[in-house]
Amino acid sequence: MVFILLAITLAIWAILSMMKGKFRISPIPADEAVLISEGPYKWIRHPMYSAIFLGVIGLFTFHFSWIKLGLFLALVIVLSIKLKWEEKMLSKKFSDYQAYKKHTKRIIPFII
Repeated sequence: MVFILLAITLAIWAILSMMKGKFRISPIPADEAVLISEGPYKWIRHPMYSAIFLGVIGLFTFHFSWIKLGLFLALVIVLSIKLKWEEKMLSKKFSDYQAYKKHTKRIIPFII
């Protein structure tokens, strides 16, 4: 339950922080978008993905099954591919994205 509560909290915090930068569901940055580097974005570049992983881990721990493990691994692969594609687009959109990447982690603060 703790993982799920952390996931919900992180997702809400990320959405509230992103609203300043023209939040949208699509990973393609809007023309008028600005790079957000406050809130959870101060430490991690993809807090929404972090929230998804936390929530899925929380659900996964309620009842283990090999099917759930396989689906979780598939989710990790899909989101990793999407994350790399998204970072390429953000690098093209924001000239200061490379500097931002140097002092933030992708998914887990202070680790990855």
